[in-house]
Amino acid sequence: MWVRGASIGEIAQAIRIDEPATLAYLASRKDARTYNLDFHPDLRATVSQVLPSSLRYYVVVDVEIIAGRDSCCEVRFVDLETYEPRARLWRRSRSKTVADGRCDLLPLIEPLMDALWLWLDQMRRRSKGVSVRVSAFLGPQSESGPLQSVRPPDFRPLAAPLLTLLAELLPVPRPRYSAYDKRLEVEFGNRFRIDLVEGQRYDARIPPKRVTKARAGTVWNLAKNINEQMIAQGTIADRLVVYVSGDQLPDEGDSEDEVYDPDAPESW
Repeated sequence: MWVRGASIGEIAQAIRIDEPATLAYLASRKDARTYNLDFHPDLRATVSQVLPSSLRYYVVVDVEIIAGRDSCCEVRFVDLETYEPRARLWRRSRSKTVADGRCDLLPLIEPLMDALWLWLDQMRRRSKGVSVRVSAFLGPQSESGPLQSVRPPDFRPLAAPLLTLLAELLPVPRPRYSAYDKRLEVEFGNRFRIDLVEGQRYDARIPPKRVTKARAGTVWNLAKNINEQMIAQGTIADRLVVYVSGDQLPDEGDSEDEVYDPDAPESW
């Protein structure tokens, strides 16, 4: 925006920090470095390419690819001793960005955000029909070695089976919209599991319901094969979850009082 002639006030409003902090941020960019980025299925490997070697913070990165909606990325710098956040950059689509914390750290965060967005763009095309939530934690000593060429996982084959299984796990008939806050999640990695989740994620008041291998059927085998491929290639971040949501199911009707029952006779 500065290069295009935007004023300090316009930039401050866009990134949601005050004008003095915006001015300090722009001044700090005089030492910003250029960089080249390569995609790697392992989110940590993609981000580590632009991780400053002299960084004295923990770095927490999150990416969420949401089926049919805007996706989002977040980078946080966390103090090594107090574990308190020092700076944060959050982005939903390329037009909406929110910055918090120390403005002098933002030039260090921006390359990491670009790395997250590169990973998101590459994996979004391999995740049609499902949502993907991935998190990674990097310490100040994290280093980027040579990137090995490996085949990225393809989550698209999971979309239809996961939605079918979610529909089977929910009661029928059911009130309209009652499935919207339900999700069927596959957690990849050494803690491989399939859960039926209700309500806001990470809500300890509503524990997830484990879906057994016998109940999951073909979904289990399909997801397990993808999981074994990623483990063998070393392409799993600290937490990687693929899920479908109840709002993707065909609940027909026009009001909350209506009941979804696919076997009910049509009425005119």
